[in-house]
Amino acid sequence: MTADGGSQLLDSGDVGHVGGRLWRKGVGVWFLEGRCLFSEFMFEESRVFGDKKVAILWGTKRVRCWEYRQHPAIVRVNHPTRPDKARRLGYKAKQGYVVYHVRVRRSGRKRPVPKEERAGRKLGGLRVVNSYWINEDSTYKYFEVILVDVAHNGIHNDLRINWICNTIHKHREL
Repeated sequence: MTADGGSQLLDSGDVGHVGGRLWRKGVGVWFLEGRCLFSEFMFEESRVFGDKKVAILWGTKRVRCWEYRQHPAIVRVNHPTRPDKARRLGYKAKQGYVVYHVRVRRSGRKRPVPKEERAGRKLGGLRVVNSYWINEDSTYKYFEVILVDVAHNGIHNDLRINWICNTIHKHREL
């Protein structure tokens, strides 16, 4: 609380009042009247990847970039590197969804990057849902591509994604 009686979030303590509501900071998590609002890790992660030039995780990104360079151009991963971004673009942590890392050479403004097309050509039985940026170095850009196995019953029975099973969506990335 301020000296004049106004309400603001306190920086020095872990409890504050904003708009007549009680805010409490747990271990890396903010609560509002007992409900978890957001964790600081989620906030930092989204802030770091929201602006690619922020150097908070610069060392981690650089090590990952070295790892990506050692792998083939298209390689399957167990889970997405950026789960928040993957879920926004259609990924679900269930059977039938697959994530691949794709490495493409950097290109300019006039030549688009064919990241989804490369994954779609190599993995003909899977359909591309979406893709997003994960890292880059001086030569390559690295993307994660979300794919769906249309032959899986979990995809056929899911009403949110079974539209992609129609034959008209074959190789929609081309």
